[in-house]
Amino acid sequence: MNNGKKNNNGWLIAVVIAIVVLLIGIVIGSVVFVYALMEKTSETAKSIVGMYEEGSFEKNPELEDDFDFGFEDSYQYKKENNEEADELWEKDLEEYSSEQYEDSHSGNNDNQGEIKEDDYCYIDKETGEKYYEKLKDAIRYDLDYHVSWQDYEYDTEYENVMITASYPKLEGENIPNIDYINDYIFDEVEFWTKSFEEYVEEGYYLENEEFLFDIFGYVTYMDEEKISIVYSESGYADGTSLNYLFSVNVDVQNGVILDNASIINMDDEFAVEFRERNRTQNDADGYIDELTDQEIVEYLNSPEMGVVFYTPLGLEVGINLDYGWYTVTYRDYEKYLKKL
Repeated sequence: MNNGKKNNNGWLIAVVIAIVVLLIGIVIGSVVFVYALMEKTSETAKSIVGMYEEGSFEKNPELEDDFDFGFEDSYQYKKENNEEADELWEKDLEEYSSEQYEDSHSGNNDNQGEIKEDDYCYIDKETGEKYYEKLKDAIRYDLDYHVSWQDYEYDTEYENVMITASYPKLEGENIPNIDYINDYIFDEVEFWTKSFEEYVEEGYYLENEEFLFDIFGYVTYMDEEKISIVYSESGYADGTSLNYLFSVNVDVQNGVILDNASIINMDDEFAVEFRERNRTQNDADGYIDELTDQEIVEYLNSPEMGVVFYTPLGLEVGINLDYGWYTVTYRDYEKYLKKL
């Protein structure tokens, strides 16, 4: 009987040992599996990091846009978003002084003598091509007419409203319709004051809201037959920064204002070439390439959105867009002139 009891205990012990061994095996197997999985995950992560560092992961160029406008009177644009542009404008306002404004166009410029082409251009290092660099006076003093500079400041009781301008006035006995021409030149200054007054009349102006605008005129070219005046218009209104060019071309022999469409033939074929020249000169293809040829033609021929003016390098042709503009230098402009 004792022998029988001893055999039953042994069987129970064997079962317990088997169960313990099985559990230990399961635990060890789980640990090994988890470790192997972690090793695999780690290797995968290291592989992704390595590919990124080696440049295998690149940004999709289709999601990028090279088009962006800065807020300088320059054709070499810095890339800035709207928020940064607003900050720059506010900083400019803080540094603003009447003395600086008066010195901007006192009637004296750096080129009182001979107009030299190289004073107005920059040279592309890769192609060697010369392009118009920035707005700059090209005033001559050997003609039978001349310009005088006029300053303007909007008279207002609003503390945060300031509209200032510096613009040229034509003077000479031989220019037909000279009063009409000078009124037309000044109309662009009045456009912004009238815009503000309409803004107030329509009830959109809020107390202490800022409406700030500077309008600087440049005589970019003048000879016996014509004169080009370009306004650089920068401001801050209704929480938005604004920056435009407005060109005025005058036939001084006949006393006629020349609109953009009357100077140069800007059709669909011209639009295609303008797009290519803009990409080459300004290294920009974003927004312009999103426009159709017909849209580019419409912009170019528009008195407000299109920009056309003469310079010592030839003809500058461009488009105004939100927060700035693009212009292209046409040294070979004569082949595009409209035939009279």
